[in-house]
Amino acid sequence: MPRHILIIEDDSKLNQLLCAMLEEQGFLCSSCLDGKQGLEAIRQQAFDLILLDVMLPKINGLQVLSQLRELCETPVILLTALGAEQDRIEGFKTGADDYLTKPFSTEELLLRIEAILRRTSNHSDSNSHSMQIDHSLREKLQLTPIENQIVNVLLDNFEQTLSKPLLYRHALQKSFNQYDRSLDMHISKIRKKLFALDDCKIAVQTVHGKGYRLHRV
Repeated sequence: MPRHILIIEDDSKLNQLLCAMLEEQGFLCSSCLDGKQGLEAIRQQAFDLILLDVMLPKINGLQVLSQLRELCETPVILLTALGAEQDRIEGFKTGADDYLTKPFSTEELLLRIEAILRRTSNHSDSNSHSMQIDHSLREKLQLTPIENQIVNVLLDNFEQTLSKPLLYRHALQKSFNQYDRSLDMHISKIRKKLFALDDCKIAVQTVHGKGYRLHRV
């Protein structure tokens, strides 16, 4: 069965382009042009993933996300305007799984969609529940937006060692600099937060000379 993606985007041209591109990749797509239509569609049927624009007419994207989370746990990728940091922060607090800043490449969008769908597919496997950090656990961890991004990338590649340059590019969204210690700082904070939870069965491991990985403990 093809994965069903809902696009909630008020720019009709972008909406159509996204829908056509995803259908070419084998996805089934539905589209809405405002938040009210989007919520009605979500109430009527289940989707595998939702692309949600923040700046929507009638009901904005963050309000849609808040109401959506009362209905289901469907993965959501927020589409935000350049520099709208507060929207991203509020989005993660409300339950977004990822975000993309406009303009974005179709290649990056597909990579993020595939990563989230792979993670949610793993979630349905009873042997992989310990890999997942659900919304309640995220609340306990109180991850910052950047920490959340790092955890998402590590989860997408569970038990695999990721290099620092890769984590800088995909989680911190900047180029690697050997003198920049920001990634190490964020990893240290994530590790402490995971260690502090009695019911957490995963940890971040440092692989000397190679990078980091998320693994079962």
